[in-house]
Order: sequence, then C-alpha cells, then structure tokens
Amino acid sequence: MRFDGSQIETKAHPVWPDRSSQEWQEGKRMVLDTDSNSAKLDDSGSPYIFSSWKSTTTKRTPELSVENTVWAHKKLDDALFNSPEQNLTVADNIGQKVTYSVKYAHDIWLTWEFPEWDAQNISDLQAVVDAQLVANGNDYSAVDITSLMEGNARTATQDWLLATPSFAYDAAGNKRTWFIVTNAFDGELKVHETSLPNIYADWQAQFVNGFIKINVPESFTFENMDYTTDMVNLPPISGFDAEKGSFSFAPGFGWNSDYPFYMFLDETEAQAKLAELAAELAESNVKKNGFTAEWLSGKKLYIVWYGDGDDEQGNPITDVPVVIEADYKANGEVTFTGLLNADKTPLTQHYQVSNSGFLSITEEQTQVTEGHQVVCDSTSDYIKTHFMVDGVFDNADLFFFNKQYALDYAAVWITAPIEPCYL
Repeated sequence: MRFDGSQIETKAHPVWPDRSSQEWQEGKRMVLDTDSNSAKLDDSGSPYIFSSWKSTTTKRTPELSVENTVWAHKKLDDALFNSPEQNLTVADNIGQKVTYSVKYAHDIWLTWEFPEWDAQNISDLQAVVDAQLVANGNDYSAVDITSLMEGNARTATQDWLLATPSFAYDAAGNKRTWFIVTNAFDGELKVHETSLPNIYADWQAQFVNGFIKINVPESFTFENMDYTTDMVNLPPISGFDAEKGSFSFAPGFGWNSDYPFYMFLDETEAQAKLAELAAELAESNVKKNGFTAEWLSGKKLYIVWYGDGDDEQGNPITDVPVVIEADYKANGEVTFTGLLNADKTPLTQHYQVSNSGFLSITEEQTQVTEGHQVVCDSTSDYIKTHFMVDGVFDNADLFFFNKQYALDYAAVWITAPIEPCYL
C-alpha cells in the first residue's frame, strides 16, 4: 500500500473462520481430496472452488484508505464430500462493497462500509459513493444507496460503521483504557474500567471483519438472549463523538436492547451516560410498574386533563382542558400551580405513593382507593394515568415532562375527555 495514490490489487479467497480455534484465515477455499490430501478436481482437471474474493485498495492520504471488494460463494453438492456434515459451503451468493477506512481523533480508525449484498448490479459502486461524498461535504453518514438496490439486492439499513483494532491499541502500541457502560458483564448497569482484548474477567474481544466479537464463558447465560455460541457480537457503531472518544453500539450487546453498550475514553463522559441511562431506566420502570416516591422526588411534572377547572377569577368551569404544574419535593410536599384553566395561586400539599405505585394526595385522597394509577399508552412525552375515586375510574390524566409540550398538547389536542385505557 503506497502513499502516492497507486493501487494494490489482490486476488485471494475470503476470510473464513477456523471453526475449531476461532482464528481467521485468508486463502483459497476448495474441496479437499482426503485420499491425495490435495484439491479435488472436476472432470476438466480444475479444483472445486466454492468461494472467490477480489479486493483493490487505494491509500488516498495517510488518514484515508478506500477498498473495493467483490465476492462470490457457491453451494456445492453433498456428493463431493465424504458425508453431508462435511459440506460447509454456503448458499450461492454474490456481492460487493466499498469500504472507507478513516483516521479520527485519538488515532482511532473507523471503517464505513457501503455494501450491495446478494447482487453486483451497481457497475461502479465506489464512484457512486464518492459522488455522494462530494455532494454532501464528506459526510459518510449522509451516503444512501438504498434507492439503487434492484431485484434481490440488499444494503445496510443503518450506518455500517465498524470498529478496528485501533480500539485496543494506540498508535504507539500501548493498550487503551476504556470506560464501558453496560449491564452485560455482571447484570448491573455501571461503569467498567477496562482494556482490550481482555475486556472483562476472562472475556476476550476479537476484531473480525470490522465487528467486535466477544468470547464469553460457556457457562454464562443472558436473560432474554438466545445464544448458541460463546461468541457474542457487538452491532455496528450507532453513534460517536470522535473528539470525546465516545462510541455507542445500539441496540446493544448481542444486538439486544436489554444490554446497552457504550465505550468512552473519558470517565466523566461515561459517568454522565450512566446517569442518563439510570434516569431512563427509572422512567421506564414507572411506566411499567407505577409511581415511586424516589422517582417523583425533585421532579416537576405538568398534569393535563379535560374536565373541571377554574376561570381567571377562580370560578369553577367545566368541559375545558386543564394544565397544572406539580413540583414534588423530597420531603413529601408537592406544590400545585395552575397554568391553564386552573387557579394560579400555588397550593402546597403532601403526596404519598403506595407499594403498588398508586399516587395520592394526603389532604384530599384515601390511599389505594383514590388517586392516580399509571396505565397503558405512556410515551416519551408523558405518563398516562387513570384518576380513580373509591377504586372507580373518574378521568384520564397525562403527566408531561415538559411544560411547553403540556400547554401545546392541551391547546391543540384536548377537546374532549382523554380516552382511558379501559372502562
């Protein structure tokens, strides 16, 4: 590979896994004649080759290399093998991709792949991608070749942004220190200070074709994850900040959203992400299981309903959208302030939450039989509740997280009682 922009063309056969050692090899793949310990030949004297690969790499600058790859796999008949179990050839398949290896801050290299799977219909894939990069100011994430897929051809539906061994070692060959936020290692969502390849305990990380594959103990089991191998994949990088050295791998460890996975070079960034995820998890638990005093403490929520309210003079009115700010304190106090069709004079009372997540006001409601119960259809903007009186549904109320969202929603969408989840 040269710095003068010249090309190096290689003709080989694809990188295949050695199934016994998990190490990867590059070389010709053809059927072995076990009697002669050489390639099995067809009637014309040619070997049975079941996979071919060709790559051309151009080093454009010291910070950018571009590789074009085409491949073809062929499924061979079981009769060519001593037994069907020995036939490890895959289904007939062709494809191509162009890969941009880019150097970022902290001497970290990332590869952007733009594949055409199951076809080679695009005559000059690199030229197509290059033209889009010129048009969008070298924004790799803005490249989109989905409209060019024809017939059975497929491409990635997300950015195919892959890690490289530079995640393990810096340019001087020193191991990098990472702060990883995940619950995949020991079941607890926390920050792990670690390095690669020994990412956790006896778990080993390998870089295979751009993917980080983690060798986990055979005895380890993941809740809500069905794995029949001890090699667990991380998905492509879903978001990154090169300057900060932060990388997210969504949906998560093993492509499972139950196991978020984030890598940071800066511990402060990792702790901030941990706090963010903890808040999201707590909110998710509230939506599933009901309110908790711990979650409410220190929060301002904006309650929206349709029904009884007050006019500017404090007189009762009916059949109107209502918005009230609720400021929950750690000492069990809550201050209500009307924002729309409600008394604007602050009123401080006390709140309590039952073991089942039922929220009530001590001065006005009897716990368990009167108050707010979290129900279905909550969103990222609000928590939906039923207001219950003596255990009977009275009204559906929405607890918004954002004041302006609550006011806008009430002004535009609330023209009748909010639909309950059930009656």
